Amino acid sequence: MTDNQMEEAKPILMAKKGRKKKYQDYDFQYLLPADIESLIEGYLTENKHFNTILTIVKKINDFFVERTSMKPADYSLFKDLWMSSIDRYIKYEEISFYFYIKRCIEQYYGLRNKRLYFADEQEQAFIKFLAEDDEIRKNILYKKFLKQALEKMVESQIHRYKLHSSTVSYEDQLNSTVSFLHEKMKHFNEKLGAKAYSYLGTISVRHLRNAQKKEYEHKTSTLNYSDFYQEFESSPEHIYFHKPYEDNLNVEFFYEIPDLLYVYMHDPDKRKLLTDVDIKVGESIIYLIRNWDEIFDLKVETSNKFKKNSIFELLRNLSGYPTKHITISLKTFRAIYFKEKGIKIEDGYNALEDLM
Repeated sequence: MTDNQMEEAKPILMAKKGRKKKYQDYDFQYLLPADIESLIEGYLTENKHFNTILTIVKKINDFFVERTSMKPADYSLFKDLWMSSIDRYIKYEEISFYFYIKRCIEQYYGLRNKRLYFADEQEQAFIKFLAEDDEIRKNILYKKFLKQALEKMVESQIHRYKLHSSTVSYEDQLNSTVSFLHEKMKHFNEKLGAKAYSYLGTISVRHLRNAQKKEYEHKTSTLNYSDFYQEFESSPEHIYFHKPYEDNLNVEFFYEIPDLLYVYMHDPDKRKLLTDVDIKVGESIIYLIRNWDEIFDLKVETSNKFKKNSIFELLRNLSGYPTKHITISLKTFRAIYFKEKGIKIEDGYNALEDLM
């Protein structure tokens, strides 16, 4: 694989060195011509551009053969899948032809990561959803690409950070949080460089924590000490209410790290502080943070040593560098972390909030 191809291929998780890559985000958009939508429309309406489309199909087949366990002899099956998928393509119900055909290929060959619920497809669907004026198409985009992703994100946060409500049912808590996200969607600004996942994730965590804090305040204001103490002792779930804002800054800042590192790696002035190794390690860190709950099963108790060793192994596989180089780069990112966190604290974090 050439350096350019390595750069184009996104980081992936590999169980063993040399094994064909299976679950990853196969980005072959650069192989599609800019006028692919026109070519597909011409083929569907007037049966034109057949040879041009076959040339594209062959290039993309070679792309998947190189990166997966697909065999060259499977080209006829690949071509039939591609052409039959074109016949079913309905532009009005899709984000774009690229995401449609990508989904068809990954589902057919079992290459789709079912645990990755908010990928590039959902990012683009969210942007299309906000820009769309047609209410019918907005509903299609939401139900087909966003609804399940948002519910899964909120569900994951509730379980991961122990944000269960003591006054409403789990289903009502989930629905109310997703409804709150609906109200905040319109404020998202793609030009600021943030990802939709980070934006929505930060909002939902803050909303859940604020709701938990209000429940705690209401509980302490309406119960006398003996009642509260008795209820506290009888239910282990309430151990989380004595300090509902604990580590709130760390949780929020954790979601902001990918966007901060992205700025350092793409801003000309800040990029000067990083080496080529730092860039690759930084890309790997961004991938790990954005897919943290998918990579690690946080419901399973593990030691800190196990987690540390696992993270180093993942960073080695993702970046391609040995532990020595990664350790040096992590010192740089550690300095960036504390610098940016200090700025966030100075810009408005109230340390007394944790004592309330």
